[in-house]
Amino acid sequence: MNSDIENFDSGLDVEGYITNCKIDPASSECRDFIKELEKSRLIVALRGEERRMVIAKTKNNDNLIPVFPNYEEFENWPNKSDIPYIIDYAELKKRALDKNDPCDGIAINHKGSTIFIVIKRSNSDIVSNPNNMTQYKGGTLEREKGQLALFKPHKVPEEFRNVLRDYLESKDNVYRAYILLSQRPDSLSPRLTLLLDFDGDQKSFFSELMETVTRSIKLNPGEKIDLIKGDYKLLAAANKIVEPFYKR
Repeated sequence: MNSDIENFDSGLDVEGYITNCKIDPASSECRDFIKELEKSRLIVALRGEERRMVIAKTKNNDNLIPVFPNYEEFENWPNKSDIPYIIDYAELKKRALDKNDPCDGIAINHKGSTIFIVIKRSNSDIVSNPNNMTQYKGGTLEREKGQLALFKPHKVPEEFRNVLRDYLESKDNVYRAYILLSQRPDSLSPRLTLLLDFDGDQKSFFSELMETVTRSIKLNPGEKIDLIKGDYKLLAAANKIVEPFYKR
């Protein structure tokens, strides 16, 4: 075994990233990790006589390239016949975006947990998007239908909750509501989201609700709040993360 590989360590603070992501996935610390990742080198697993990069398929049918921030993590890889290979992130991205055999992203292995990083097919580079294959102990997110990641907000102003609660209490057709962060695979960062369980016309209700929202919270230029009418599965996923702030 090449001693350079045995001594390899990317220097990425994966542990710190997991901790910060649980608190606030949109934090500057999480963004800094992504920037460091873009400049990093990582270990991948090569397999077979052709030394092809290993690609794993998750239960959500995501195709991911397993990567390892250091040799110690690679040693925990179950397939002992695979060969470690150090690669620049730029090359890793190029491989993931191969039109003939594209991948959804990479899976960083760390102490038995996996962090799913989506590699975007656009000018924006990558977003962090842990999903339900991630083995966080007491994790705070779910990925629904492979399209939407839900996160627990770090802090929601009480005044904002109260204004919304007062408004929803005036409606007979709203049964429960959640305040979350949500992130789609093509989004650079999570957005503040109101997930609601209600009957009736969505367009007119959301138009009136958004007027209430914009009166009660100051948004930065370009900032938006997502309003989502939840189906059964999405509401069940949200309920695992936060308690509804309103319930009839």
